[in-house]
Amino acid sequence: MKVIILCLIVLFSLVNLSLGDCNVYISSVSNNTNNCTKETPCESFQNALKVCEDMNQTSTMTFNFDIGNYTIENSIHQMSIFNQTIMLNGSQNGTTTLSFTDPDSKVLVIYEPVGATSGSTNLNLQYLTLTNLDNSFLKSRTNMTNVDVTLLDCNFANVNAINPLFDMVSYNTQISLSILNSTFQDMTSSTNQTIIYSGSNVNLSILNSNFINSHTTSSLITSNQDYISLTNSVFNNNQIADQPMISIVNAVSVSISQGSRFSGNSLFPNGTIVPLLQISGKTFISGLFFENNTNVNGLLFSGNSTTVTSNSLIVSGNILKDYFLQLTSQSKLNIMNAQFTKNSVSSTGSFFSAIDNSTLELFDSSFVENTGYINNVIYSDATFGDNTFSDNTNFEFFYCDHSNVFYTGDYPLSALIAQSDIVCGEICIINYKPGCIQPGGTQSSSSDSTPSPKNSKSDAGKIALIIILITVGVAITAGVVYYFVKRHHKHHYTRLH
Repeated sequence: MKVIILCLIVLFSLVNLSLGDCNVYISSVSNNTNNCTKETPCESFQNALKVCEDMNQTSTMTFNFDIGNYTIENSIHQMSIFNQTIMLNGSQNGTTTLSFTDPDSKVLVIYEPVGATSGSTNLNLQYLTLTNLDNSFLKSRTNMTNVDVTLLDCNFANVNAINPLFDMVSYNTQISLSILNSTFQDMTSSTNQTIIYSGSNVNLSILNSNFINSHTTSSLITSNQDYISLTNSVFNNNQIADQPMISIVNAVSVSISQGSRFSGNSLFPNGTIVPLLQISGKTFISGLFFENNTNVNGLLFSGNSTTVTSNSLIVSGNILKDYFLQLTSQSKLNIMNAQFTKNSVSSTGSFFSAIDNSTLELFDSSFVENTGYINNVIYSDATFGDNTFSDNTNFEFFYCDHSNVFYTGDYPLSALIAQSDIVCGEICIINYKPGCIQPGGTQSSSSDSTPSPKNSKSDAGKIALIIILITVGVAITAGVVYYFVKRHHKHHYTRLH
């Protein structure tokens, strides 16, 4: 329904002489073709738009749809609007569905006239379900004027994207797209195009929204030089490959917070493994849940302008291919209060990877019942402080090669080195000392009696088994020695006789 209103508005906005507001009502059970009042609504969006046009009131138009299904005809597709306010309202008491007869056509286009230095185009959609839409619902190209788009309680479903649903670029003035309490589900792409949003110089805000059940080798979201806020939103049960699910490049700022969740996502069959999120730019993460994802990688941060601060991260039940989080190209990460529980990573990977002159700082985090190596630090710097470990298997706290590492914690550094929980490559400086050398300058020894932070249950079992084997061995040896000594004594006594 929002799409219909936008298209109709575009058709009549080219004559920018209209005055006043047009507020019209539409009902699928009506047979009225004029007036379009609340008491006598129109039967179609086309009729409602004609009412606004006839009154020459197209600068601000509000279309109110009752419960029902409404078809958008081909003749109103690819309309252009500018410097107008369009509002498409569905019913809060039931489902209002807009279905497009030509899914391959764009619906609404915002083009700023050459030389325009002022103006504001506003589009608001709420309580609508939009289907049979494969091309862009909105394409916007502006320079000096404002664009403000808001989606509230909208549902986009069954999209096979030719172009992004929202394709928004501003070459100068920042524009905005707000997605609130909305759902995007069952989406794919036949052209490897981004599916939901592609934009530049946009303030993109996503709040309390769901992105579910999409199966694609394309990104759901791609962004360049945007301000991005992702709050309390869910990416669930999507299959991806070849391109990250979310790709953010040169971001001015990124905020992922307040219970946002990536869960149940997996690799698209026979696809190339990619991260769920790939980000370059200043990033803040708080209260992120990353759960039960399979055969994928987690987060990739890159670029010398990329600094990441993370707090209260929950990571559980994931089967990871190469990494949960990787830093490359001089990026920096500070992470505190992370909880890693019952995750696994392949034998060639690690939960954290810092490479190519990056900086990793990991503090006050816990690792419980995980399988795999924790950190790889290669040609980078890392600081680890007050992290705890319990019941992990195939465990190695970090591998260090051509890197500087500073470590503090309850587990003595010497014990970690002695138990091979720290492994050094060619050049590794740990706490200002070269190589895997214990304090005092001695090489590590397996005689260190401090317990390792590996799987405590399996280690206890191993120790008990060793004690039993040693006891049995000593008993057998004692018995054999006793037998031969006694026999020797008997033989010597007989000879003396």
